[in-house]
Amino acid sequence: MITIRGSLAGRPAPQMVTTTALCRGRYGAPPVGDTVVVPWCSATREASACEGPSRSPSRSSASSSSSSRCSRSAANKGLYSNATPTPRTALDADRSLLAAPSAAVSKLSRRYYKSFSKPPRSTTPRWVKRLLLLSEKLRQPSSTKIDHFSDDPAKSAGAQNQEKHIDRLKQVDVFTEEECYPPDDSSKHVRTIHPLLQSQRTGLLAYKMGMMNLYDEWGQRHVITVAKCDRLRVVQSKTIQSHGYSAVQIGLGYKPVERQRKTELGQFMKAGVGPKDELHEFRVSPDCVLPVGHALSVRHFVPGQWCFLSGISRSRGWQGVMRRWNFSGQMRANHEKQHRAAGSVGAQGDGKIWKGKKKAGHMGPDPRVMNVKIFRIDARRNLLFLKGNAPGKIGSVIKISDARGKTRFKNAHIRLPYPTFVPQTGIEYPVVVDQPVRQYDPFLFPDRPIYQPWD
Repeated sequence: MITIRGSLAGRPAPQMVTTTALCRGRYGAPPVGDTVVVPWCSATREASACEGPSRSPSRSSASSSSSSRCSRSAANKGLYSNATPTPRTALDADRSLLAAPSAAVSKLSRRYYKSFSKPPRSTTPRWVKRLLLLSEKLRQPSSTKIDHFSDDPAKSAGAQNQEKHIDRLKQVDVFTEEECYPPDDSSKHVRTIHPLLQSQRTGLLAYKMGMMNLYDEWGQRHVITVAKCDRLRVVQSKTIQSHGYSAVQIGLGYKPVERQRKTELGQFMKAGVGPKDELHEFRVSPDCVLPVGHALSVRHFVPGQWCFLSGISRSRGWQGVMRRWNFSGQMRANHEKQHRAAGSVGAQGDGKIWKGKKKAGHMGPDPRVMNVKIFRIDARRNLLFLKGNAPGKIGSVIKISDARGKTRFKNAHIRLPYPTFVPQTGIEYPVVVDQPVRQYDPFLFPDRPIYQPWD
């Protein structure tokens, strides 16, 4: 039980209940049996001094009556002239309690005493403040003055601004190849060839940037993976005469010199290219070998072309057989809790588990290959927009090359540049190129009669 003596003892019940709730609910309740003396003003302190030391809780009624008598006598002496104003509400009483500098606390730990002196908590929730800040950021500015539109649209200010905006878009749409990729000495030695049946081009390296959705001309949505071919250079060329096979080594990105190996630095210095982040070798035919230092672009591929993509999948941690190996699971009707279990792992007579048995375990990272179709290329930013997903996380390296096997026959109607794209001087090429428009509507289904005429 907590006894509060002083001028608060003679006040109405709501104020005393609020103070008790403040002491017990928020700042922690003192041990039962302690006495807290709350002086409200100089007259109350005088009354507390006249009353003497604190008494037991059983004599609280007598102490309250004596304190009221002392307060009345102090009021007759004029001690209320410099006193603090009397709190009118329960909240004012709580604030006065927290702001009282000379509160006498008996049998109360220092921890509870410090908690009483804390300032009151802000009544505005944090989410309300965040909502107000968000509304201020999203608040639309005041409407500007509309330009005067004359009868002649060519003379109006709004039409002139619109024409400037359209001209700016036209300038961004088309660039010359020299502006996108400045010509170097190595590109002069590359000549366009007519491919043979055994001709095989080199592939490209790219960083996986993320995924997005794009719509074609018919309004169909496609899931797209964005890949960036960052500063691709030919670091080394291998021929049959020198190495026994023909291949091209491609360098991707940039890595600081401090993080490079000495052997790789010597190779970069010999090739005359900057330090690369990733190196990979692509097998090519002898007629598609590129010179060292040649810069490759995304125009190496044609939109609408099928490509062969390889990469390393993400790590999924410990997974069960249903997610790791695509098991169907067991019965879910009237059996035990074996719905996602592997089931039998072998025959009884063998007495062992054969090697290669698919079980639960760590899933990924594993090498993955797939066929993808190029939806769009952006030569200005060296971006490839691939239909579908690609293995790996954001920032991982993926390898893209021409389609293999039966899929390569899907590119029979596409004229690919061999050995790579070689720009011609004076010709403007569009920066963004999409795949060819399909001739049929994907949302148009053939009409099928509900019943046959002879029925």
